[in-house]
Amino acid sequence: MSERQRSGAGYYLAASLFILLLLAAVAFVVAMVLRPSVEPAQAIVVTDRAPVACPVDRKGTTCYDTLVTNTGGAQGTFSCRLLPAGDTEATFSDATTAKQVTLGASESVHVVSEVTAPGTTPASAPRVLCTTVDT
Repeated sequence: MSERQRSGAGYYLAASLFILLLLAAVAFVVAMVLRPSVEPAQAIVVTDRAPVACPVDRKGTTCYDTLVTNTGGAQGTFSCRLLPAGDTEATFSDATTAKQVTLGASESVHVVSEVTAPGTTPASAPRVLCTTVDT
């Protein structure tokens, strides 16, 4: 009698469906293991060495434009700080020496730094260092 139940069309249909679902599950697991990973957020900072127009014109202040780009595959928050050259003083356009920027994958933002040089010392572009902030 058990032989008779296995020879029916319903048995073969159920067995075929089971094997198909089992193969789909194996393919899903393999796809999850082999999927490419997402590159973490990483900032590339490029400062233009030529002065730009300052947002607010002040005597003795020279401004420089810096482009911060997220080259990673995920959104990231970066903490950027200024390292003035020589005995100059540098701030961002909002009068702070550190700034946080949040960028999506492949997004960029321009930040302006203001440099004040004492006396006859020539102003030069500050270094802008950006590090990833763990959120």
